[in-house]
Order: sequence, then structure tokens, then C-alpha cells
Amino acid sequence: MQKTLFVSFLIPWLIACGKEPPELQVFPDTEDIATDSDADSDVDSDTDTDTDTDTDTDADSDTDTDTDSDTDSDSDSDMDSDTDSDSDSDTDTDTDTDTDTEIDTDTGINLDDCLEALPFFNFEPGPQGFTHHVTVPNMTGAWQYGVPAWQQSFCHSNYNCWGTGLKFFQPSYPNCVSGDLVSPPIDLTACISETGSSYEPLVLRFWHRYDLPAAQTNGKYTDGGMVQLSRDGNTWEDATPDVGYTGILDGRYSQCMNVAEIDGQLAWSGQQDPAAWQQVTVEIPSRLYTVAFRFRFLFGSDQSQSGSGWYVDDAEIAQK
Repeated sequence: MQKTLFVSFLIPWLIACGKEPPELQVFPDTEDIATDSDADSDVDSDTDTDTDTDTDTDADSDTDTDTDSDTDSDSDSDMDSDTDSDSDSDTDTDTDTDTDTEIDTDTGINLDDCLEALPFFNFEPGPQGFTHHVTVPNMTGAWQYGVPAWQQSFCHSNYNCWGTGLKFFQPSYPNCVSGDLVSPPIDLTACISETGSSYEPLVLRFWHRYDLPAAQTNGKYTDGGMVQLSRDGNTWEDATPDVGYTGILDGRYSQCMNVAEIDGQLAWSGQQDPAAWQQVTVEIPSRLYTVAFRFRFLFGSDQSQSGSGWYVDDAEIAQK
């Protein structure tokens, strides 16, 4: 208030003295200044609000971007799954190829199954299912298994084989013998077609060695051995070996009180020439391709004279 009165007197005095009054400066009241400050504060508040809004917007933008990235990753995963499916298809193709190669297109026979079923007998693990029997009552059997008592290295391979005189301290076999050595049943059905019109030619192979007296009665030998084949182990038929028999046997042994089963048959007899192990091959007729095919070695002797005997080793069924 005092400042106002002072100005009201000062201006007329200056005019009276011929001087121009100075320009007056207007100073706002304190209340107005406070009001303006509040307004500025509001502006600042608005600015802060805008800043917050921008920040939120940026955050949302980042969030959306991350979500899109995840979606792309899922798409890549789907592509990988498709690739795996293609790999599985390739595996199926390989399987089909293997199946095709197992079948003989000419015969319709699965050669892998046929060959896998064919046995080999070297007699080292044991008798391997072979059995021996007396074939005529009141006569004796002759076949024995193991290492020859008189020469451990006598068998064709390793130490064990089958023979008619293994357990004696010198090579010999009993008198009045009628006995056989029989294989276990062998399933040959995998080597013949379902219709029976085609088959894989098979043979029996074995190694043997013999020394049997050459004495003859009426032009026939008295001691000897032969090979027979069977479809069931009950009915037997004569085999035809590639190494031919040496004569016919006379099995009518009067002093043995019986007739040997081998009587009148072609057989190996006499002394083998040369006196060494020899491989024999016998063709197997397809009519004998059953689940119980068998082969046997049939031997007979009279009441006198004996040699070192008949020995068999390393037998097998094989492709012709």
C-alpha cells in the first residue's frame, strides 16, 4: 500500500520538472505466482503421465514381439517333425528291400530260412542227438561214441567221432552185430515250396573210414555197412552214394542164430583203398523233405573175423 502512494506522488512531480516518468514494471502478486507454479506443476504432471504412457506402450510392443518369436519357433518345430516323418518313410523302404532279397524268385523259397535249418555235426560237443540201436533181437549193437582208445588223433577232425570199435585197446568190433547209428530228426520243409513243385537240391555229406574183412560166402561179403534215408524215422530206403559200394552182404549168419538186417544189401566191405578218411555225398530226394527227415548208418557182422571197423565223422546236410 505504501509503495502505491509513493508512486502516485512521484509521477506528477517528475512531469512538473519536465522529466518523463520511467516505465513501470508489474510484479505479480504472491498468490498469482503460487497459482502459476501450480499450473507448471500440472504441466509437469501431464508430462510425466505421457512418459508413463510411452513406457507402457514400449513394454506392450516388446511383449508382442516376443510372442511372435515363440510362434516362429513352433513353426520350426513343426518342420522338424515333418523331417522326422520323412526319415521314417526311408526306413520302411529299406525293410521292403531286405524282404525282397530273401526270396528266390525262381522257386519261391526263402533261401535264408532253408540254409539256416541245415545242420552240421562234428561230434565235438557230444553225440549231438545221434542214437544207436540193435536192429535184430539177440544180436548186439556196435556203434560207440568218443575218442578211440587206441589212437586219440584217429578221428577226421579233433578228437571225437562215431565208430564200431572205439572202446577196444586195439581196432576191432564185435561179432554177430546188427545195429544202426541214427541221426536226430531234421526239418527240411523250409527248402521246399508250399505247393511242393519247387525245392532246393540238398545232399548228405560225411567223412568215413573202414577196414572190414573181405571174406566171402557165395560171392558175398559177410561184414559191411551202408547208408539209408527216411522221411519219418520208421520207414527206410537205400541211398546211392557217389563213392560206390564195394559188394553185396550175406547176413545169414548161422552161428549168430539170426539174419542181419543188412543181408542182401549193397554195402562197403573189405579194406578201404587207400586206408584214409574219405568224403561221401548222397543226394536227398525231395519227397523226403519233411519235418522229421533222418539218415542212418547200418552195420552188420558175422561170427568170425573182424577188422578195425567203420568210423564216421563230420556229417552235414548242405546245398548240392
